[in-house]
Amino acid sequence: MISILIPIYNGIEFIDESVSSVINQSYEHWELLIGINGHPEDSDVYQIAKKYEETNNKIRVFDFHTIKGKSNTLNEMLQYCSYDYIALLDVDDVWHTQKLECQVKFLNDYDVVGSNCILFGEQNDIVPNIPQNNFSDYDFTLCNPIINSSVIIRKELCYWRNELDGIVEDYDLWIRLRKLNKRFYNCPEILVKHRIHKESAFNSKGNDDKVSDLLISHGFTVQEPPKPTENHRINNIQRHSMENNQNRWFINFNKQGMRNNHTRRRMIMARPHYANHTINRRSMINVRPNRSNHTRRRMFDVRSYHANHTRRRMFINR
Repeated sequence: MISILIPIYNGIEFIDESVSSVINQSYEHWELLIGINGHPEDSDVYQIAKKYEETNNKIRVFDFHTIKGKSNTLNEMLQYCSYDYIALLDVDDVWHTQKLECQVKFLNDYDVVGSNCILFGEQNDIVPNIPQNNFSDYDFTLCNPIINSSVIIRKELCYWRNELDGIVEDYDLWIRLRKLNKRFYNCPEILVKHRIHKESAFNSKGNDDKVSDLLISHGFTVQEPPKPTENHRINNIQRHSMENNQNRWFINFNKQGMRNNHTRRRMIMARPHYANHTINRRSMINVRPNRSNHTRRRMFDVRSYHANHTRRRMFINR
C-alpha cells in the first residue's frame, strides 16, 4: 500500500495530467494526497484541486494555507498518510501506467526505489544519465542519482530540510540516507515523464552553487567544473521510443563542429540543473582544433561524411 504525495504551489495547470496518470495505474493499492501550500485560504488553486476528490474516493486534498515551502508541506502531509510507503509526484510530471507495479516488487529489498525518466516540454526525448538497478554503493557526489517524481521510500525515512527548499531538498535526503547505508535501486525502465518548462526548477538560477554548497555541507570536497560556454551542448543523450519499452532504442550523439573541417571531441556530462541528474561534476573538457594542441573528448563517436568528416552512430536495441 502506497501513499502518493503531490505538493502544489505552482503548476496547477498541469494537475489533470499528473492526477490522471495516478488514477490509471495498473497497481491499485494507493491513496493520493494533494497539498496546496503558499496560497490564501480557500484559494482558486485549492478549489481546482478539490474537485478531484469527486472523481475518486482515494484522493484527498488539503489546504495548507499557513504553510510555505515544498519541504514543510511534504513533512506536514506525512501525518495524514495511511500507508508505510511514500511515493512522490511533482504536479507537472506524469507517470507511466505500470510505474508502481514495476517498483513494488523491489520494496522488500530496498529502502528507496526510483526509476529512469525522460524529459519533455522545452527539452524532449532526453534521458538523464543516472545509475540503474542496485546502486547502494554509488558515489552520490557525482550526481543526484534519483528522479524525484520516480521515488518510493519508506515513510519512517522521510524528512525534508526546509532550508534547502526548491532545488536540492531531495538530493540532501538521498545523501543523508546514503550515509546511513540505506539501500537504493533504480528501475531501468522509463516510468516517469519529467516536464521542463520556464518555471520548473531545472531552469532556476544558481543551481550550481546550491549543489556545491550542499555537498560541502555534507563534508565533501567539490572540484568546480569549467564554466560552460554557448558551444557546450548536453550530450550523452539517449533518445527513446516511449511506445514500446521492451524494444526501445538509443542514439548516443553530439553535434560536431563542421567549420574549418575541424574534428572535435568532448567528454561532457551535461550542464548542471536543479537536481544535478544529468551532470558529472568532475566533467572534463579538452579541446583540440587542428590549429592548436588541445584535445576535446566526447563520450561518443560522431563522424560526418559531409565536409570530409565521418559520422558513426551506435544504436542499441533493448
